[in-house]
Amino acid sequence: AVICTTPPGLPIIQPYRTTKLQQLMTAIQNVFLPDPNAPAEVRQCSRSFFSLDTTYTYDGPFCTAIRCLQGLAFASMHDSYSTHASNIEILSKIIPDTFIALHFSDVL
Repeated sequence: AVICTTPPGLPIIQPYRTTKLQQLMTAIQNVFLPDPNAPAEVRQCSRSFFSLDTTYTYDGPFCTAIRCLQGLAFASMHDSYSTHASNIEILSKIIPDTFIALHFSDVL
């Protein structure tokens, strides 16, 4: 699992595990359920590279926390950022500045 804490202090856990499935046959269909007794294997991706989701994990909460402290209404979803229409000009300057502040600091 990739485990980290965002700059505002939010703990993030991305498990990246493959669960074994157990087949349950019913009269209507077959259903596959996670087998709680089988150990979950770590998928190769978490061993070979750092997740791109981690970027989203840091960007959104970091920008949200900084902007809330400055009194700006702000929302984020992955790599999309929005605010009230009257604040667009302010946001267009804030996002690059905040991105640079975040990614040029040692957050890990």
